[in-house]
Amino acid sequence: MTEVIKTNVKPTAEEIAAWEAQYGKLRQIEVNRENEQGVIETLIFCFKKNYPNKKMLVGTAQKALLDKDLMKYNEIIIKNSVVNGLDVIESDFEVFMSLTSHVDKIISEAVATLVKQ
Repeated sequence: MTEVIKTNVKPTAEEIAAWEAQYGKLRQIEVNRENEQGVIETLIFCFKKNYPNKKMLVGTAQKALLDKDLMKYNEIIIKNSVVNGLDVIESDFEVFMSLTSHVDKIISEAVATLVKQ
């Protein structure tokens, strides 16, 4: 697993460009949450576009099924794909749950359409 930047959930364009140079193309997911002062803030999480691969997905699914913990699947995908803010994800359940609803977007942007012939 590569080093994950802690806490930086408001990255600059320069930081994102540096991460893209290191990891390749990134996907960004924004999460809006209320902070301790009651102010809505936008957190930006960057995910490696080329990760996870098929082998990792199969292993992750098998681990989640063996442990009888389907949330583990989302947790492993997020932890191994995120570039920044892992400590926020691990400490804020609402942020984690918001990101779990986007795991399918982390995995793939490809769109398949059934065409009737």
